[in-house]
Amino acid sequence: MGLNIGSIIKSIALEKKMDMKVLAKRMGMHPVNLGRVFNKMDMNTKIVKKFCVELDYDFFEHYSGELKLKTATSKKLESENALAVSNEKVERLEQENVYLKEINELLRKKN
Repeated sequence: MGLNIGSIIKSIALEKKMDMKVLAKRMGMHPVNLGRVFNKMDMNTKIVKKFCVELDYDFFEHYSGELKLKTATSKKLESENALAVSNEKVERLEQENVYLKEINELLRKKN
């Protein structure tokens, strides 16, 4: 689903008991527009930074947390894929080894 920064900002503002009219004024926007901002899934970093200052909260932590999770998931998938490729190679080599043993056995019997 992704990060809903507007919702996070709204919840922190409510948690800090910030008056929405005061926050809107500090942000330089009309209270109605502030309500619209709270519904945004993403926004300009300049605006996020201003919310950080006005609410004394680091909203960028949420982005880095999401990024770390995605990076860990990506690394896990890469490892799983590498393991699958290695397992396939091992299976091919084991089969090749069986064939070579059979060929050697046939050559011994021929001599």
